[in-house]
Amino acid sequence: MGAFPAWRITRCAAGSLFSTHGVRVKRPLESQPTKSSEPPAWSPPATDWKTATLELESSDSRDLVAAALRLADGSQADYNPLVFFGPRGTGKTARLREFARRWSNLAPNDGVRFSTAVDFARSYATALETGGLADFRQNRISGRLWLIDGLCQITDKREAQWELLQLIETRVAAGNWVVVAAEHPLITSALIPQLVGCLSSGLAVPLEHPDREMRRRVIEDLCIQQDVRLSPQAATALCEQTRTLRQLEHVVLQLAARYPDHDSIGERQLTEIMIAAFPSPHPRSIVASVARRFGLSARDLRGTSRRRHVVRARGIAMLLIRQQTKLSLQEIGGLFGKRDHSTALHAIHQATHRLQQDPHLRKQIGEIELTVPNSL
Repeated sequence: MGAFPAWRITRCAAGSLFSTHGVRVKRPLESQPTKSSEPPAWSPPATDWKTATLELESSDSRDLVAAALRLADGSQADYNPLVFFGPRGTGKTARLREFARRWSNLAPNDGVRFSTAVDFARSYATALETGGLADFRQNRISGRLWLIDGLCQITDKREAQWELLQLIETRVAAGNWVVVAAEHPLITSALIPQLVGCLSSGLAVPLEHPDREMRRRVIEDLCIQQDVRLSPQAATALCEQTRTLRQLEHVVLQLAARYPDHDSIGERQLTEIMIAAFPSPHPRSIVASVARRFGLSARDLRGTSRRRHVVRARGIAMLLIRQQTKLSLQEIGGLFGKRDHSTALHAIHQATHRLQQDPHLRKQIGEIELTVPNSL
């Protein structure tokens, strides 16, 4: 410990799912880290399997999310910081706003601050340039609740992460809440280890895309809330053609606005709404998303390489373009190095066969579809 005379380093049990014990580094708020003063690279100790699920007496992720939101109804910051994490479209921002709404209903006079991590980093840089750092810090230390969205978007801004670490430590020590949303589990994020350790000392709640049964129940609940009467066939089609809660909510709201007091909304009306809500993505967007998911470039997919992983990724891209656009086989082949229609057809058949045989691949394609622009 002699190497860090100015810091107090304490170990704290992580309450986060799939996480580890964290290392919390407490430093004076006035001190500003320099490149030479940063500690050596930190690696997490052995995993602590006493997870938040056990602590909240729930083994179901949906129950855990509900229990986490109920924390806003209490006065004790027992799981502070609170982190919601999950891929795009799982409702992270909605959970933050729901937490803030519950809090404000019980304590309307408490200060509540909502910001994105990118806005935080930008404001921090401005405060440094203008000499307004003291006011910047005071504004973020004060108030009982601070909600931060999009944490993983500042992984390349180390100085802002150091500042955020100090502010969170100060707020937690004072018993003031910090609630954060991130796209990845903390332990696999590219955030500085000290910030990961600090956030892991509270509770991390995973958010997942709903499975088919969950989507069916959500559709039923939304239709009751919005007084939308879907035919059984339309309800089944909506369940099959959507993947995220955001998509379901958007479609049901559009149906309620377009067909108020309609006795029974059928597949034709649903199709009209779906076409308007989810326009066909650009083929190049699909190629870019597939390439990114498999660690390749768009040029690799359009090129002449016959390496197995490239050929398979190319076939998946062709299949998704065929499913999500109106391009012909000849046009699809032309996107990939002027290949002919028979080559495109063979690649699509091969990808379809692999998709039927490989559950992991089906999951990967579902994740790719969520990253293609024009999807909610």
